[in-house]
Amino acid sequence: MKGALVSIVIPVYNRERYLQECLQSCLDQVYRPIEVVLVNDGSTDGSHRVIENFISAHQYEPGVSFRYRMQQNLGSAVARNSGLEMASGEFIQFLDSDDLFTQQGISRKVESIASHDVVFGDCFKIDADSAIVKKHAYLRYHDQHPVAYVAGMSIVTGCLLFRSRCFETLRFDPAVQVLQDRELCIRLLLQGFTFRYIAEVVYQHRLPGDDNISSPQWVVRNPYRYVHTHTIILGQLRTLESDTARLASHRIARDLWKRGRHLLLSRNREAADAYFHYAIKVNNGKIPKGIFFRLGSRILSHWRVERLYCFFKYRKPHKYQVNNKQAEV
Repeated sequence: MKGALVSIVIPVYNRERYLQECLQSCLDQVYRPIEVVLVNDGSTDGSHRVIENFISAHQYEPGVSFRYRMQQNLGSAVARNSGLEMASGEFIQFLDSDDLFTQQGISRKVESIASHDVVFGDCFKIDADSAIVKKHAYLRYHDQHPVAYVAGMSIVTGCLLFRSRCFETLRFDPAVQVLQDRELCIRLLLQGFTFRYIAEVVYQHRLPGDDNISSPQWVVRNPYRYVHTHTIILGQLRTLESDTARLASHRIARDLWKRGRHLLLSRNREAADAYFHYAIKVNNGKIPKGIFFRLGSRILSHWRVERLYCFFKYRKPHKYQVNNKQAEV
């Protein structure tokens, strides 16, 4: 399929193990033309060698061009912004260097974007061996309250395709260390850019290891980074009408509560309790859970109700320990 140029922006940091497979998934796309934009964010493994060998082997591939830049390690936001500066396509597609496309992922999004600015679809979660573990679907997306929906949505950056005009004035915020894609999408929506959802699998997202900022283990080691990002997002939502702001706050509160549960399961009760209290504050002083949970919390504390929930869900009791070292925001 031929059409407008799509720039695939790939930030790379120490992903030697998966990089060859990731790059091959670009070439396996049925869509042409594509421009593969690679930003090596100071990798210390063999990622540079993999990139150079791949470009050398495929530099004359029809309908495919490459751009490559090396820089010092400045983080994923800066690397993506560097890729945006290098990109020349009408459409921008991000790809994490350990993830994969489905073969028709780009073509289906280009076909479906119509008059919208951003289109996104579902993804498969894959393991370290690229075997499919489960499907991640955005079934509840609707156009009535898009900002409120995105505020609580677990966005996988590669599921989205953007028109390049989205980035004429906007960039990823380097001060936001987690949930960068969610924060960016909210700014796009607040500036009037429109999103469209297609109920098709367009991407394969690798389940994170302990060193990945999406992993529960990373949340445990850096618990207050998420609170910091949600505080920034809540500040952006102050301009919304009351009903939308209330719904967005509720969805953020539910997301905070879920991350608090990860901390509780990891025996970090202090940080978990901070998340639970912040979620209640964000949700107008109410626990962002169902009526039975709220009733139980009137008798017991909310973290004790969570302990009971975890016991029945995971079929084992959990002991807690207080972590006196708080990560800096």
